[in-house]
Amino acid sequence: MTTTSGQGNAVFSFDAFLTDALPKAARPFEKAMHGGFHEDSSTGIVYTGMPGYGLCQISPDLKQWNKISNDPKLEGNIHGLVVFRHNDTTFIACAMNDDQSILICNLNGTVLQEITKPTGNEFAFQAANDYYTKYKDVESVSHDYDSLPDKVVQKYHVQSGTFSCTDVTYCRENQKLYVVTGYCPGDFVLTLEEHDGVWQWGSTAWGGKGDALGQFRTAHGIFAHEKYIYVANREAKEVLQFTIDGTMLQILQGIPDGSRVCNISHAKHHNYFLINPLAPIHKNQSSAPIYAWTVEDQVISTIVPGDLGIPVLKHVHHVWPHYLPSGELTLMVHGWNKGKYAVLRHVPSLGKI
Repeated sequence: MTTTSGQGNAVFSFDAFLTDALPKAARPFEKAMHGGFHEDSSTGIVYTGMPGYGLCQISPDLKQWNKISNDPKLEGNIHGLVVFRHNDTTFIACAMNDDQSILICNLNGTVLQEITKPTGNEFAFQAANDYYTKYKDVESVSHDYDSLPDKVVQKYHVQSGTFSCTDVTYCRENQKLYVVTGYCPGDFVLTLEEHDGVWQWGSTAWGGKGDALGQFRTAHGIFAHEKYIYVANREAKEVLQFTIDGTMLQILQGIPDGSRVCNISHAKHHNYFLINPLAPIHKNQSSAPIYAWTVEDQVISTIVPGDLGIPVLKHVHHVWPHYLPSGELTLMVHGWNKGKYAVLRHVPSLGKI
């Protein structure tokens, strides 16, 4: 066990004090953690969900948690979420993979709208229309696991739903929501647009399950940054960059082979992306790593939370970079499998802010 992990300007230690801020009432549900974080950029309040417990807000100093809704819909698995400002109002969109819906909420946790599976005539992308027409009245499908590329992974991660959405993001440039549906045979990026206060499926869509250019083998996480859309293509072990209209630009280079990337986020003041695989990439690695990645230098640091003596944490489902009111960078970690919440703190003595 070491006290720090990482290199250069991305060295981190385990902050046991902030980790222990997880409320006692939530701890019985921690083992089921299978989601992510996002924050209100105007307040610094972080939001996350925990299956069986619900939607929570976390104070900017990460010391106080508050469950903000008793709506049973938000006690499902919030696999991914985004806090976004649209038409002068801040909302939360939640990707409910088990319940096969997108929930639009206000900051009090009131569900304003539930968006369900497309019907098959919404998109200017025939593959998506064909898929949703085929499964219009079908809620679940069976899978031939022997035909899938990674039997173990698919056994535990491909769900039977026909609209198992895995993440959602908001693009300020065109004011659209982008949804990925990686946990089902229809492995697409879909878009939502707001009209007269109601969100509905937009015409832009792309992808589909496969190995062709711009297709996915589990589009697990999606992240809008500046004028681009990034998709964590987990079982293809890559991150793809697209224009907001769905034109593929590149596969991010330098990510170590074998990295089943779940999500991507961005530490704005340090100007690097945080990329997290789900699992260790070799048998001697104590936990899934977290990569700090830049366009110029690619992977500039590999942070291994398991080297810091964090109990339970082996699989990393999502990482969110959060700046404390003091300006210090932290990494909020959503574990998976046995579940774990953890906070890592940037070590500026080993790398200047």
